[in-house]
Amino acid sequence: MKYTFAVIAAALSAMLSPTVLSAQFSDVTDIDDLVLIYVGNRDRTEWTADKLKPYVVHTYEDGSRSWMFDGFLMIDFLTYNKAGTRVSLGEYNGPGADRQDWLNYLDAQLGTSDNRSCRALDGLIGSYIPELGRPSHRHKVVFSLPIPVSSFTEWGELDGRKLDFNNIDDKLAAMRWYVDVLLEKWKEAGFKNLDLDGIYWVKESFDQPTVDLARGLNGHIRSLGLKVYWVPYSQGKARADWRKNGIDVAYMQPNYSVWPHATIDQLDSVIEFAKSHGMGLEVEFDGYGFYRDMKGDSLVRTLPRDCCLYDVSPEFHQRFKDYVDRYEREKVFDTLPMAYYTGYQAVYDFENSPCERDRRLLDRLAAIINRRHFKSGWIKE
Repeated sequence: MKYTFAVIAAALSAMLSPTVLSAQFSDVTDIDDLVLIYVGNRDRTEWTADKLKPYVVHTYEDGSRSWMFDGFLMIDFLTYNKAGTRVSLGEYNGPGADRQDWLNYLDAQLGTSDNRSCRALDGLIGSYIPELGRPSHRHKVVFSLPIPVSSFTEWGELDGRKLDFNNIDDKLAAMRWYVDVLLEKWKEAGFKNLDLDGIYWVKESFDQPTVDLARGLNGHIRSLGLKVYWVPYSQGKARADWRKNGIDVAYMQPNYSVWPHATIDQLDSVIEFAKSHGMGLEVEFDGYGFYRDMKGDSLVRTLPRDCCLYDVSPEFHQRFKDYVDRYEREKVFDTLPMAYYTGYQAVYDFENSPCERDRRLLDRLAAIINRRHFKSGWIKE
């Protein structure tokens, strides 16, 4: 088994301080580092084993490897219906998705029919256990919960009755049905290296109707042995009331990287808010961001292969580095559960970047994640 300098340092630290191995970043979830995997509509990356590999295992400059993320959030906020129209899964301003759209969305995330997504993830993890060792618990998956679009009346039937989403009871009935179907299909899939850990609320801001749904549904989710996850954006409504609304694990989005006009002060204020409200934090970066002019929205899709992506958008690269710098300075990585927004496939893009400084920045993040896994006891020597 190969160990990087980060792994060796973590092991030495553990021997000097035995309590480090049992430290948890949350008293609710034992997921250390939860990465968002956007899957469920045709505009997204096709999550094959090749694309998922750098999310599961990181290869350092010296050729050594270590486990990467231990939790995977299968997420999207829209999908396409059979007519090719974009339809909402709860956080998209468009027409509602119907019952079959919900099922298609679930199947795409499970990946059992095309060996992608969870199916590819399961096989990939299994292939690296002989080299990296079996972690103390299996990798965990969280699934997004579609949220009915208010006033939508064409979702379909349940128990022989047509549902009307003007009615909160019908909304709750559809959502309970979805959670139950997810559990059934998960068991049928028979994954060997994954555990279903929870349900995610795709709404990033809770208005009163969403609060009513959450309070009406989260008890059912917990009764099935699942946790409830949420990642509100920096100005999201009810973000301070997450526990009151039945959320088990919440992470804050700083939105510093994805909002071009955000300042470093915004990142600092969100760090303070998360700490004061018992929340985790999100790291945000996007491979496509290398092509974006941070002063506008123009994209450059074609670059010579020998072009250093960093030189295309140094500000975007710097913002990713700012997250790592600030989180280390403020001891965020030492104390909090973490989530990671990586756009379409940013980890893959960074690992395969022709620019060395991009790959080294990913090395740095991977080493931090590795230390966290040793600290929590998920990885043991």
